[in-house]
Amino acid sequence: MLWGGVFRFVEALFAAAPTILCGLLVVGVLRQLLGHANTRRLFGSGSWRALPQAWALGMLLPVCSLGVIPVCREMRRAGIAGGVLLAFALSAPLFNPLSLMYGLTLSKPLAIFAFAGCSLIVLTFVGGLWDRLCPGTEQSEPKPAAVPPGLRRILAIGVSICRETASPTLLYILTGLTGVAILGAFLPFGSLQTALNAGDAKAPLIMLGVGLPAYAPPMTAMMQIGSMFHHGNSIGAAFVLLTIGAGTNLGLLAWVVANYGFKRAVTWLGLIVSIVLGLAYTVERPLRDFSAVNVQHVEDHPHTHAFDIYCQPFPTTVSIGAADVARKLKDKILPHEFASLGVVGLFLLGGIALRYADKKSSVDAWLEHTGPINEASSETVWSRPLPASALGGASLVGIVVLSILGCYVYYPSPDVVLEELKLARVEVFSAAIAGDHEAAEESIDWAADLTRRLEVGVYIRRFHLDEQCRQRTKHVRDLLEQLDHAIEDGEDKEHVRALAMEVDKACADCRPAYLPSSP
Repeated sequence: MLWGGVFRFVEALFAAAPTILCGLLVVGVLRQLLGHANTRRLFGSGSWRALPQAWALGMLLPVCSLGVIPVCREMRRAGIAGGVLLAFALSAPLFNPLSLMYGLTLSKPLAIFAFAGCSLIVLTFVGGLWDRLCPGTEQSEPKPAAVPPGLRRILAIGVSICRETASPTLLYILTGLTGVAILGAFLPFGSLQTALNAGDAKAPLIMLGVGLPAYAPPMTAMMQIGSMFHHGNSIGAAFVLLTIGAGTNLGLLAWVVANYGFKRAVTWLGLIVSIVLGLAYTVERPLRDFSAVNVQHVEDHPHTHAFDIYCQPFPTTVSIGAADVARKLKDKILPHEFASLGVVGLFLLGGIALRYADKKSSVDAWLEHTGPINEASSETVWSRPLPASALGGASLVGIVVLSILGCYVYYPSPDVVLEELKLARVEVFSAAIAGDHEAAEESIDWAADLTRRLEVGVYIRRFHLDEQCRQRTKHVRDLLEQLDHAIEDGEDKEHVRALAMEVDKACADCRPAYLPSSP
């Protein structure tokens, strides 16, 4: 139990690092470039469009339910109403350009658009009703002093990010990760494999109980939703996973309680839960008809490993130590996650240094100084007096543009993915022949993910995906799942070997479909 909690905590910390870093960068831009007045204008504060505008902005910024916490803190400093702020807090983790592109490769993209529309209904209704029930939630702090243009303004952004990282934001993020650790320690290994099947009236409630303390990055949540459609799981539970599992965590809930009081926080959570569950049971039957479920396959194997990430990661039948945790983490952590956490760590060190070595805020006084260093005669390319609001708007647009460009990096061209798929299919074949279920599961997940990335990579470059291409990659995923079940069930080695050869051939058949001119 101890090592299971530690593993889930560290795994989630690395997975959240890129979006936490993005949230901190947004804080620096809002505080030092936009300022309080322009931040309120950006979110349409005080106007009829504030709630849908907050929902739309949340959909564009690539943050998660942990990375949104520092942004919410800055929005509150700017005096934005609680309903608008909390609407943004819930919408931002649900979708981003990366996860949306992945979602559109599901068998029926209509389901993703329906989920997005339902989330708009939830957030608009809850935000508006909560503002009526709990008025007067605006609480503006004194606006930060203006920093002269030039290098000082750039440094001021870095100082703001450092201070925010070493603020209560860190405690809220750690609180959110504690929920993941609790689930990883106490939820038995594989206990959710058959708990969320279609037609089970308890499935949305079970997902609600898991989703509130859980942390799910947008991409992970979208992958799980895809798996739920493929395996015939409860569509209502999938909607709860998206809105509650990806949208909330214990850290965000703790921040709401600390800033708005226990009674208002319970009112907010009660409104969200009641409306989300109502919609979950409403969309279950209509959207199930749009899912591409192989009924016979679901009846033969009515379970999925998609939700194992919320449970104890190690079976109770094996002995686990620190070395096993480190080895498993090494296989899970991606290079960009490691780099992002390193940058966040540097910001944290800088914030700690400022907190204890600059108690009189001398650094801030120097940054705000308008002495001879900024005379017009010494103007350089770094010190041209561009309006801070223009720079702030350009910075936010730049973050969105970079997240869109990130789609082309995360979803490379088909020739690149097909080369990587060659390696994956070798790993799958080797692990299957050796009967190593853990290695086979990892390589199978890798190969299945590559087929999804192959589809999205083609879609965002050609703006369409041929049915032949879709069928080839779907056939690969179906065979991969059959192979996974065969290894897990300990079936005959010859049968496993035959399935592994079918997977290898199916992967090879993808190349002529996606690259017709390739030899």
